[in-house]
Amino acid sequence: MLETSRTRIRRLRLFLRDFRVVEANASFADGQSLAHYLAQRRAWVTLLDAHWPGTGDRSPVIALRVHQILWIETHNGEVPAVTSSAAPNPRAVEVRLDGGLVLRGCLPMLEGQRLADYLESAGAFVPLMQAHLLRNGRPPRKTNVVLHDVAINRDAIQTVSEAEKTPAEPPH
Repeated sequence: MLETSRTRIRRLRLFLRDFRVVEANASFADGQSLAHYLAQRRAWVTLLDAHWPGTGDRSPVIALRVHQILWIETHNGEVPAVTSSAAPNPRAVEVRLDGGLVLRGCLPMLEGQRLADYLESAGAFVPLMQAHLLRNGRPPRKTNVVLHDVAINRDAIQTVSEAEKTPAEPPH
């Protein structure tokens, strides 16, 4: 008997390298993570019902160059950055990206694994769990935006350093 995986349409928010944001739909297989989804695309990703918040621009279908993505998340965090079985020992980190943006979250690392070794093996998009975009500037840094799980374009990462812990969510 031939098994087929079911796909579901998920709403994505993509932060682009030019600091624009596009929200769009894409098909995900059941159990597929953000990092795996992007690993399956070498150059282009097809997005449906795309719109750019704040501009009013819309398009029913677009093909977006994968290398233009800075990071990607699902609209309500409904798709994890990485499968839970691949996250045995989350390590708190701060990730400095092109343009001076700083994210804080957890990398799904093995016990005793070196940070550089993990990043070398992570693939084109690095999963960051419980991600927070931090305010720019010197400490004390406070959370600017709670992002959920994201997959970050490895080519846009300047540095990754260990952090004490992930910041608490700001009061509502």
